[in-house]
Amino acid sequence: MKLIFATLSTVLISTSVSAFDISGAEIGLSYSTPTDGTGSPFVYADGAIELGFGKVSVQIDASVFNWTTDTEVQSTIIVHGIYNINNNFAVGAFVGVEDWRDYEGIFYRNLGVEVRYTLNNIPLSFEASWLNTTGFEANPYIADIFDISVTYDITDNITVLASITQMSDESSNDQIYRVGAEYMFENGISIMAGYKYSESDELFGFSIRKTFGEGVTFERKDWGALVSGI
Repeated sequence: MKLIFATLSTVLISTSVSAFDISGAEIGLSYSTPTDGTGSPFVYADGAIELGFGKVSVQIDASVFNWTTDTEVQSTIIVHGIYNINNNFAVGAFVGVEDWRDYEGIFYRNLGVEVRYTLNNIPLSFEASWLNTTGFEANPYIADIFDISVTYDITDNITVLASITQMSDESSNDQIYRVGAEYMFENGISIMAGYKYSESDELFGFSIRKTFGEGVTFERKDWGALVSGI
């Protein structure tokens, strides 16, 4: 995974690539903590880059994350194939792996589909996705995750967002609700505060992110992003 981040960093500072265009990239760091003061805070670091080939693009996400009371670090890499129907409408499919072997003895395979649409006359965007995750090795696990999120640009610098996630596995169904607000500076750096609620936990967190170019099309599709709520 260190090699993955090193590769992403090298691409970010490149000024030209022959076969394709780098449409955008992002790097971020978030910290979330339970609202009741119990439990362990959660740290999530991620990076993403999008490579354009006309109407087709490829988005590559990588992340590392853990609970601060644990020494084990989980890691993820996910690749999205995206078709941009027009400037407002994009559809995609993705596949990835998550390495939790040091923590739970599980190696996850993630795959799914996604869509994003932005209205013409109102700065409002919608994103919906379906994710199937399967855990292998010591503890087999299968879950389906449906997510719908909405973002609204109040001004050029301030964005609010909300999402609803339905997660179903062999033994339970859980709904996750998230709300947040983000402020974007002129240099592409943004700060965000967010709140996540589910039956199993409530988290409040902060994040800082740097966006290069146009950023990337789709949100992260991994357990770390789901747990952090930011």
